Amino acid sequence: MQIGKTSVFVPPPIIAAMRKMLTTLELGDYLNSWDLKILNLSQRTFIERYYAPNGKPYDPSRVFPGNELKSFSDTSAKNLNKILSANGFPDIQFNDFGQNGFGVAAILDIALNWLVKGHYTLLFRDGKSYPAVRMEGGFEILKDGERDVIAIRTKEETLVYMTVADKPRAGLDLAYRIDSVANGLKKDTAVPGTLFFPMISAKTNTDISWLEGLRTRGNGYAIERALQQTKIKMNEAGAAVKSAAALTVRLVSYEEKKNISIDEPLFMWMERGGVRCFYGYFGTDSWSDPRGLRL
Repeated sequence: MQIGKTSVFVPPPIIAAMRKMLTTLELGDYLNSWDLKILNLSQRTFIERYYAPNGKPYDPSRVFPGNELKSFSDTSAKNLNKILSANGFPDIQFNDFGQNGFGVAAILDIALNWLVKGHYTLLFRDGKSYPAVRMEGGFEILKDGERDVIAIRTKEETLVYMTVADKPRAGLDLAYRIDSVANGLKKDTAVPGTLFFPMISAKTNTDISWLEGLRTRGNGYAIERALQQTKIKMNEAGAAVKSAAALTVRLVSYEEKKNISIDEPLFMWMERGGVRCFYGYFGTDSWSDPRGLRL
């Protein structure tokens, strides 16, 4: 199996930051306050699948109450940077917002304890040993076609699912693939025995730059910069996740313009004298700087 770089995608702090941006601007409609006419494909996918599924804005604070999900807004980059650093994210730092700008940040911080505590063990792969967990009880086996999916119960009534990945994925593609697996699960009739899985310790930056350019209707504010960093640890006792999303917001010109973003594989063709003389499909394998046009 192809081994790829660790990648995560954590929607709640992104959504919380977007909602904080709207409340700071005193916009109470969490869906229609965005200018939905100029969305790029990634923004539309995120809004339709995660921000407002079925057209209803999702409020993550209902699922993560109290200190599990916090959001902040300030016109001072220095103040927000202190908050991010104090919460374990010194790598995410705002630049000065200047005139007509401000920043928002949201931090998700959850700790989960396995319902049945596991035991330390080792996993071996390609001649190397890795710290792992042996668990006997506290989980069930589900099926995605022929693939086993494990659901581990926690004391916090949160289920943690695991299965072998088909290939490396990231961002919205990662979320879309996991959604397709999760939506098709069936219970297995097998009696659970012993579960083994690797311990995890990771810090990763998630590319959410596709949010940049998303703007509100009428007042001309837009997301200028979007950052996310996530830390996760998992061992025989449980799992902990901490994720921060940071958005720089700035007032921009609000003339009625139509923005176009071709950020997916594209078709291209050429015409001369009313005749099409070139047809092409260009995937990301061809997206490269040609460094001049001499062939």
